[in-house]
Amino acid sequence: MSIEAAHNRTLCYDKGMISRIWIYLWETFKIPSRILLTLTNVLVVQLFIMRSVDTFTFVLGSSMLFFSLLYYRICDEFKDEKTDKIFFPKRPLPSGRVLKSDLRLLQVLCGLIMIGIALVQSEARVFAIILILDCLLMQFYFFVPKLMEKNRLIAFATHAPYAIVVNFYLLALHADMVKTQIFTLENMALVSVLSLPGFHWEVIRKTFVRERPGYQTYSSLLGYQGAILLSLVFFFPILIGLRILLEDNIFIPLVSIIIIYCMHIWGLGLKEEEGLVSLRTKSELISTTIIICLLWQGYSLI
Repeated sequence: MSIEAAHNRTLCYDKGMISRIWIYLWETFKIPSRILLTLTNVLVVQLFIMRSVDTFTFVLGSSMLFFSLLYYRICDEFKDEKTDKIFFPKRPLPSGRVLKSDLRLLQVLCGLIMIGIALVQSEARVFAIILILDCLLMQFYFFVPKLMEKNRLIAFATHAPYAIVVNFYLLALHADMVKTQIFTLENMALVSVLSLPGFHWEVIRKTFVRERPGYQTYSSLLGYQGAILLSLVFFFPILIGLRILLEDNIFIPLVSIIIIYCMHIWGLGLKEEEGLVSLRTKSELISTTIIICLLWQGYSLI
């Protein structure tokens, strides 16, 4: 342990557990953006499925999404503990400003809240249980930690589907409230357009021109152009889903923006450049644009 880490750990013990957990929520989990993501995601589902705003359902769905996101993030924290000490030593856990015991307690609380939410539901309970099981599988690295540590693509294949699982839960929750079918074409499109931008974000945020020796990224496995191409593939089903969900006055401008974005990202791949703005930030901007358009369409359905 470095002198700085030892000093941080000493200061850590001087602070209360709540203060340490808040440091983690603010710096690592980035709680403001996660709250915004949660609220907008649930609102989109509610508008498209219920054609109205229902406070009770909104609180249930938002709580399950938020605490499952936090549970997943803590799992990632433990999974990447060794590499984070090398490549991200100033983060709260590697630096010693937050204790593992703090995160274990927080994880248990998240799990108990999720179980409590599942118990107060009827038809959506099955989907809630599936979501909880998915979180538990994530906690144990899907039982193949050594294999996943060696290949980020395998980790992606096991972890990324969480977005689909949680959006199916939200869909089932709201469909149950209005007694409508879950597996319809429009609902499948809704799950796709809410989930797959996260797949693109996950790949693009770990795609770099200049690699860090020893730190595995998608570009280190597939090459810069290969990783860029993989991230853009997800826009094909996204565009199909948007065509199903959106009216022409919203779809046409949005698809034009997405095409320009994809051409820009692919151009950077061909030139092997990242541009002035990070790829991660660009992916977050396009995801935000999609959500805004979905909200616009959703409010027109009320």
